[in-house]
Amino acid sequence: MGRIRIAAKETTHWRFYRPPNSNNDYWSLLEESIDRAYSIHSNNIIVTGDFNINILHSHQNKMSLLISSFNSVQLITEPTHYTEHSSSWIDIAFTNRPELVVASVTSDPFIPALIHFHCPIVIVIKFTISCMYMYVIRGVA
Repeated sequence: MGRIRIAAKETTHWRFYRPPNSNNDYWSLLEESIDRAYSIHSNNIIVTGDFNINILHSHQNKMSLLISSFNSVQLITEPTHYTEHSSSWIDIAFTNRPELVVASVTSDPFIPALIHFHCPIVIVIKFTISCMYMYVIRGVA
């Protein structure tokens, strides 16, 4: 978990990893952790991670239903994982405050020559600083 505080507003960023082929017990723990994140830090929350559940072709899977159960919005809208013959959308980012997000994109991979890779996801958050102070020091000897 990470917290970003600017002015009086705080955004909590939770990061998760769900191993491939993990069982239902792991999924239950994941749901419980996300529920706890939303219960404790209910205001500005962004959840990201490699969930290893492909939501590319179906909006009725466990992950999509979980996102909507928290009144959240998926931020990434294109495949994030590629192999030689396929693509999938397993790196996911969602938030309960989409108005705080200026942009969210799937970037190009760092090492394009690889046959199997994840693309980094980038989320730009909007913060407004209500007042900024500038100090000028004169006559420093």
